[in-house]
Amino acid sequence: MRRPGLYEYITIMKGNVGVMILSWVLFGIGWAIVMPYFSLYIKLLGGGDFGVSLVRSLGVLGAALMTIPGGYLTDKLGRRRLIIPMTWIITLITFLYAIVPDWITLLILWFIDSTLHFYRPALMTIIVDSLPPHIRARGIALTMIAPNIPWLIMPPIGGYLYDLYGIQGIRLGFIIAGIVGLLAASLRTKYLKETYSEYQVTGKAKISLREILHSYIDVYRVVKEAHIGIRVLTLDLLLLSAWAIGFLEAYGVIYATEYLNITGKEWGVYTALASLSSMIVSIIVLPVLDSMPRKRLLSIGLLLKTIPYVLLLSLRIKEVMLPILILNTISSHTILPVARNSYIGDITPASIRGRVISFINTSAQIGYTWTLLILGYIYSIKALGPYMAITITLILSIIEIFYILLFLREEHR
Repeated sequence: MRRPGLYEYITIMKGNVGVMILSWVLFGIGWAIVMPYFSLYIKLLGGGDFGVSLVRSLGVLGAALMTIPGGYLTDKLGRRRLIIPMTWIITLITFLYAIVPDWITLLILWFIDSTLHFYRPALMTIIVDSLPPHIRARGIALTMIAPNIPWLIMPPIGGYLYDLYGIQGIRLGFIIAGIVGLLAASLRTKYLKETYSEYQVTGKAKISLREILHSYIDVYRVVKEAHIGIRVLTLDLLLLSAWAIGFLEAYGVIYATEYLNITGKEWGVYTALASLSSMIVSIIVLPVLDSMPRKRLLSIGLLLKTIPYVLLLSLRIKEVMLPILILNTISSHTILPVARNSYIGDITPASIRGRVISFINTSAQIGYTWTLLILGYIYSIKALGPYMAITITLILSIIEIFYILLFLREEHR
């Protein structure tokens, strides 16, 4: 496999990949202030422990309902044609989070927002389209590393605002997120270039409500004919993958503040250090990503995702949260997305890539939805509590590692 030169990297970064990275960095400035404390925001607005899982899971369900049409529209209309208008709509919705009066209103807004994120397949598809196969994993890794830059600085600021102003500090964070989002939307509008659409190939792209509804049947046909590795990944995402991710995303900050007496600012510092560690590891392994088999890379990511739950059961002190967040961030935000998306890019032709990615995303969202509801129910029952949820998560995470090792087929590139 030939090594790309510096000029090739610079050329790629000047195009769509660079635009997407910079826009994600801008979005990250705002979201790194508020998202580490989103579960606390739900509770401050009147939602209990189960309310946290209900808001998050129904939001993911909303996204799941529309992701398949999103993949269909990605291939039909084109990547850019979908990304630009939806980016503006989502950015404007961000301001509404600052004024929701209660957790039920937040749930409704979160559900609508998530549903409108049906354009997510277009975001990753335009990245995959724009990267040559011989640097695809490294290119995708860069798109995972750079957006983490704001997470090195902004979470402690969000924690400081929370400690100082409580719920009003989180509301202020959403206003900042909306303002920065306007800059990111402007950047995409001006510089993003189309990579593929049916209209470009055939000169026409018929879109109707009937066609959109048919996309659910069409994506089933596409996946049925796709590489068997797609179906192996689908089953993993539906049944096993979401447990470890869901617990820490939904209840990590609640467990830390209520059981380990960690302050909002301390949680922000831990989150920032976890992002820094993830970036350092990603940069170190970047040169070898495309020489490493995708299955091996995925297995490493799953192992790193499992270790935090061994630590959570073994050590019940506040200091344990830092290594847990570091391992989880490296795994869930860098290694696993790189491994999965590179594998999908390797085995899927461009003409159906948007629909396959949308199907994979939908599988992950459905798995996250039902998993988080069960986790939330277990967590909210005092007789069971967080430690039963942690134990179940650990067992299923170990099963997931063996499942991938046994059934995912490595492909020569």
